[in-house]
Amino acid sequence: MFKNQEIAEKKICVSEENYEREMEEKVLPFINQVKTTGYLKTFDDLNLFYEKFVPENFKSVVIMVHGFSENTQRYSELIYYFLKQSCAVYIYDQRGHGFSDRLIENKNVVYVKNFDDYAHDLKNFFDQIVFAENKIPIDNLFLFGHSMGGAVITRFMQIYQPKNLKLVILSAPMFEIKLKPNQIQAKNLVMQTENNLEQYFPEQKNCDPKNKFDNPIYKDYPRYIYSVKKRIKNPELIVDIASFAWLKQAFKATNKIFEPGCIEKINQMKTKILLFQYENDQTVGADSQNKFDTLVKNCELCKINNSQHNICFMHNDVFNQFLNKIFSEFELI
Repeated sequence: MFKNQEIAEKKICVSEENYEREMEEKVLPFINQVKTTGYLKTFDDLNLFYEKFVPENFKSVVIMVHGFSENTQRYSELIYYFLKQSCAVYIYDQRGHGFSDRLIENKNVVYVKNFDDYAHDLKNFFDQIVFAENKIPIDNLFLFGHSMGGAVITRFMQIYQPKNLKLVILSAPMFEIKLKPNQIQAKNLVMQTENNLEQYFPEQKNCDPKNKFDNPIYKDYPRYIYSVKKRIKNPELIVDIASFAWLKQAFKATNKIFEPGCIEKINQMKTKILLFQYENDQTVGADSQNKFDTLVKNCELCKINNSQHNICFMHNDVFNQFLNKIFSEFELI
């Protein structure tokens, strides 16, 4: 997978033994030294919370777009590694998430009127915050998006065709949503629903975050346990379930991404794309990621074995593979 074996063997991650102490005494103090926060206005007058981490003499800029039900606080460790690579980092809570404004009364339910609103928000973030910084080195601008964030970035590229992106990193991009127990039946139910779109999809429920300690997929991962503890301390960050409206818009967006004209807009950009695919992903499908890799000329598919959907929760041996690939790419640019 790696172009530089020496780089591939670097051990980047903090220790998993006493992981919480590593985060509280090492990672957070380091990133907080260069952190500032604020809010930006959207085209429809919502307030989106953002954080920026701008060290002196940075060489590159990374804009991060989080996934479904996530927020800025989920990515402190990854921000730490980007800063260690002399990057400035910009990240925001997407509409309906984190400290940003909600669109409906039930604050635990993700709702959106149009999926492309997320892409327009990213454009506003570029214009109002990132490009407003006079020190931005436009030639070294990177985009990172996980899951839903990867789909948002893809639609952003298709709508706006930004000319100054050096590298795009898509981590388990949401090009195909896995719904249980019956994928086709569930999708048909969503697409046929016209009323009560603010209601959440069956098989979901508002859940006590304390119950997440028993998550059968992630319960043995220190990074995941730490994340749950942070959410319990900040209940306003808890967004867990998808509305019919969000699912309907997400399905429309994943179809739109693969329209020939939209794929052609990405190919016209010639921006290098790293698409990370995880072997044991139970949240998004691999088939559509493979299709995207085939259709997009400058896409490189990077398969990570023994990883679940959330790479940032994995043990060091897996997480290191992900980080080494990204940073080896940085050195080649």
